[in-house]
Amino acid sequence: MLISLSTHTILAEKPTDEENNDYEKTTGLINLKSQINVFIPEDYDFEPIKPESSLVSIPIIIQIKNVGLFAKSITRYFNRKHITQNVELSLGDIPNWCTATIDPGIINFEVNTEYESYEATLSVGVSYEAPAFKHLIIPIIIKSDTIKGFLKIRSISGIEEEIPIALTPDYINVIDVSFPKIYYKISPTNTTNIPIKIKNLGNGKSDIKLDINNLPSDWKASYPKDIVLEQFEEREIILKIKPSHGFGRKTLNLNVKSTYYGSSYDDENIASSNYTYMIQFEEDDSHIFYSSFPIIPIIIILIIMTIILYIYFRRRKK
Repeated sequence: MLISLSTHTILAEKPTDEENNDYEKTTGLINLKSQINVFIPEDYDFEPIKPESSLVSIPIIIQIKNVGLFAKSITRYFNRKHITQNVELSLGDIPNWCTATIDPGIINFEVNTEYESYEATLSVGVSYEAPAFKHLIIPIIIKSDTIKGFLKIRSISGIEEEIPIALTPDYINVIDVSFPKIYYKISPTNTTNIPIKIKNLGNGKSDIKLDINNLPSDWKASYPKDIVLEQFEEREIILKIKPSHGFGRKTLNLNVKSTYYGSSYDDENIASSNYTYMIQFEEDDSHIFYSSFPIIPIIIILIIMTIILYIYFRRRKK
């Protein structure tokens, strides 16, 4: 039996009349069996659980009745004696990134052949380590002890059952982008390599897109436009920049977009982020070769002219 909490809640199936008849056929002459149902109210509006938020309270409906031959006579006996039936609620093993409690821990029912209903509250919270949109299974353990009567003969059989409930952690979009520095003094004729580290700090596989939206048309840039990072994965990429001559100073805007892998950036139900990082460049004119003023060609011309004049005046002297 799996109770799946989602926008289309699946409730634990209630027993059919045929199943009730099977109980009656297999129950001893003066022994009853408890029949317990666990389900979520149909009008409960469930949404994925946001990591590191306050605990989410989920109503759990517990129903119990007793079936078997002479069930009504036996239940009247227990009612006259004011003997009630206790059902213990506890939780099984859950992941270490999940916090969950169920309250109350014990529900006291009157022995009855018709369903008695009681509402418990399952409180659940998850940390950033919870994998996004993956099933979180919380086992609710339901236990009732055997009740004896009629000269200590067993009258109501005890039961113990584990009901797994499936929840869904929400996606948290967090990335970290780091640069060794954001100011570079570069030469126009050289390609500058800028290492950039990107780490996925969110709780799910993320699709990350990069774009420089103000790159001048006479500049050249090379970098991966789209990368995919697993949860907590870090990767280093290289941004290669080759500017034009005489640019002076320029600031480039590197846009980094991130969303859950496989989803659309326009999906309002999925968290996405858009970061902009500014990288500043200044032209390095400390080397004469890289200056915007053509000094080297002028020097070459002057040398050639000097040689020509030297040869010319030397011939005239002869």
